[in-house]
Amino acid sequence: MKKLHMDLVRIPRIDNNTTPGFCFDDCIATICRYFGLSYEYTYYGALKNRMDYEKSNVSIGEKIIFETEFLDNVRDCYGISLKLHVYKAEEIIEEIKKNIIDGKPVLVCVTGFFCPWDWRYHEIHNGSHTMFVTGFDDDKEVLICDDPYYFVNSGYFSYQEFLLGYIEHFIVEKSEHVKFRSDERLLENLRIALSDSYIVSMKKMPNEILCNFDIEKDIKNYIGNESVVSEEIQDNIAINRAIKDIVHNRVRFALLISYISSVCDEYVGLIGFHEEFIILAKKWNSARLMFLKRIFSNRIERIAEDFSRKLEQIIEEEESLIKETIDLLVKADTNAHSEPAIDTEVILDDFLCINIDTYCNNTAVGSEISSADFNRENEYFKSESFPSGVLEESGNYKFILPNTYCGSADNIACLGHEIPIPEGTYKSLLILGCSDFDNQIEEITLICNDKTQHKRRIILNECVLDWNADIPENAIIKTQKTVVRGNRVVDTETAYVYCIKISLPNAPVVSVVLPDCDSMHIFAMSLGA
Repeated sequence: MKKLHMDLVRIPRIDNNTTPGFCFDDCIATICRYFGLSYEYTYYGALKNRMDYEKSNVSIGEKIIFETEFLDNVRDCYGISLKLHVYKAEEIIEEIKKNIIDGKPVLVCVTGFFCPWDWRYHEIHNGSHTMFVTGFDDDKEVLICDDPYYFVNSGYFSYQEFLLGYIEHFIVEKSEHVKFRSDERLLENLRIALSDSYIVSMKKMPNEILCNFDIEKDIKNYIGNESVVSEEIQDNIAINRAIKDIVHNRVRFALLISYISSVCDEYVGLIGFHEEFIILAKKWNSARLMFLKRIFSNRIERIAEDFSRKLEQIIEEEESLIKETIDLLVKADTNAHSEPAIDTEVILDDFLCINIDTYCNNTAVGSEISSADFNRENEYFKSESFPSGVLEESGNYKFILPNTYCGSADNIACLGHEIPIPEGTYKSLLILGCSDFDNQIEEITLICNDKTQHKRRIILNECVLDWNADIPENAIIKTQKTVVRGNRVVDTETAYVYCIKISLPNAPVVSVVLPDCDSMHIFAMSLGA
């Protein structure tokens, strides 16, 4: 017998009665925990749903389009790939066993009718369910499953019934490099949700229901009142299925909001908005249940009018909530919620470069004749491909690089240094840097002249990207890094150094305390007006 250990995670629901199940979400949260990660960044883009009015001869529900990217987010934010496979029955058991032996849990999708602990077991043929296979026992001819939705640890699933119920499976893999995304992406998501393609198209839906609702199209697969207890039968009603997904996604986005507010000091004000998105989800769900009740009780004479009016109110509230959330994020980013700016503000220049020469403790730029050791592996950026002197782009940044000749120290490998800031009032701190290993997320501390301290989270991407990664927009230096094996240069690879921008509080900052993380390298710092 072979068995992997997993700690099961159930994500929060609205309440036990009104929220549809999240079996796939529970599996994603569990696999993130398996790798020692949180799961909430999965829900970037959860608000991206729209109406496609180009579709003809389909129900209103089938015109609601979802453009969520949950699996892409899991890959991009956490480095976890879920590769979809569909195998023939005679191959799938051996394929699963092979991955378990390799230490990889397998995410499987099966019909509930054949899953021993599913409520539909040998009762209802409709509906699928997602869980993990984490082990097997050839003597008993069973797969061993961990199911976070039902909180089943080491449930036994016979080979025979598994093959009858098998739909598809995902192989779970974790890459070495993770492309964490900044929380600025939350603001980007909200602005997209507010765009013409999304909220504006959804605002047309109530009128579409009022004028063009064809109940026969939306309930064409519904088979009768005797099965109203079955969510799977309800899901044959297209508009119910679509709105249930909208409910899901509002809850998911609320979880993202809650998480970001808990880990980012500047976004603590989002806590209340988490509750607002939960309330919004409940209102969508209330509209859904009203619609179903009218159908089940055969009271359909005013269904289009009532349903349309209800959705119009909800969509207007959603638009207002998104706008309020955007306003809060913008204020947080500019520190507009802080104390008023002092009247004696003096801005010396668009950019003021900070001299960090005396704090440099690492040599990153070198050549065959000048030693350098960027990452404790004797690797370095090649001097002929690395810029020197002033690095400037009008309106965006200005840096003065430390000397990079003769193997002298040319960057700070961060060890909690406190760097004094020149006098003057500036709105932002710009940092030129990168990581030598993985993407690093740490905090810096800004110390103001009134003795207050402000934390800011910074992300420095690894200098060498994954082979299939997009080049980040903030990559402003492209260079070549050596690859050393056994004290011998065997290859070179393209590397990048990035510019990150941090908003400053209104009170003048007198010093900045760098993280205690020597994988983070800072080549230059400046202040922006």
